[in-house]
Amino acid sequence: MSPPQSRAAALAAPGVAIVGARGDVRTVNQEMLRFLGVARDEVIGSALAPRLSRDVFDRGQEVRELECELEPHAGPPLPVAVSTIALRDRGGSPTGWIVVLRDLREMVALRSRLVTSGRLAAVGELAAGIAHEINNPMAYVRTNLGLLRDHWESVTAELGKREASPDLQEVLAEGGELLDESLEGVERATAIVRDVRELSHAGDDLDHADVGRLLEQVLRMARPQLGAGIRVECQLAPLPPLPCVPQRLQQVLLNLVINAAQAMGGEGTLRVGTALTDERVIVRVEDDGPGIPPELLERIFDPFFTTKPVGEGTGLGLAIAHEIVRQHGGEIAVDCPADGGTRFEVRLPLPDAIA
Repeated sequence: MSPPQSRAAALAAPGVAIVGARGDVRTVNQEMLRFLGVARDEVIGSALAPRLSRDVFDRGQEVRELECELEPHAGPPLPVAVSTIALRDRGGSPTGWIVVLRDLREMVALRSRLVTSGRLAAVGELAAGIAHEINNPMAYVRTNLGLLRDHWESVTAELGKREASPDLQEVLAEGGELLDESLEGVERATAIVRDVRELSHAGDDLDHADVGRLLEQVLRMARPQLGAGIRVECQLAPLPPLPCVPQRLQQVLLNLVINAAQAMGGEGTLRVGTALTDERVIVRVEDDGPGIPPELLERIFDPFFTTKPVGEGTGLGLAIAHEIVRQHGGEIAVDCPADGGTRFEVRLPLPDAIA
């Protein structure tokens, strides 16, 4: 067994295999075994081509950095770049191939983050342009409705001193309900505009805070919304003070905690915790709900995308959380373990790593 490697070194090392003319594997290096997730005696003599999503041996032509997926023995497909070199005898007849695989997981993850950041930047620019235009009419509509509600209550009180007919009393009561519903709708629209604006500015002043304590505060705030059916498991590692905007990070953590509780339907186990590496502070929020379908994982940070029923979410919570974490120089990741549930990780750089 080779000595442990750093993650960066492991991902940089290519997997190499020598394949015979019939496609059978003759020999492989240690990295190829790691990619495939099998022992050496299990892969020697087997076919490599069926494990690749594209035919790299098509028409006997060599390929360079062809992106495809490798199917390991267990787990999800691994994105790789494939290069092949044809082996020939002295007469020029093909005798096999040298196959080189390069791990593309970091590149694919970076590409995904760049795409998401680009979408968020576009929404931020749009929000900056339209928020003012929407806020002005919403402000006077809200003011006018509030004033109209006061007038309606005055009229209702005055008529109440007299003997109003049942029909008139019903009309007055219904009118008050309509005004209340209208004010509620205006408040909801205003909140959506406010959330969209969060995508386009950094917000509050920079300070230093213990992210673990921020998480504890969030759990106390969220406790009434979690309900009695959700058990909370919390494991906090000692953390150094982190330069951040505490209120914004609390917003991120609160969003993740509430989302996890809603995903479990009010019953389950919520696991939260912090960890410290040489370069980062990591905050984990994990639930044991049904998880997120694989085809939706790449979209959950998109603005206005939501898996909640119509009327129960704006699709901005995770997009805003992603932008806040990005403004702190960090990243937010999500995965769904094979045994169910959803796990979010907020990864924030330490001051030395930022420098």
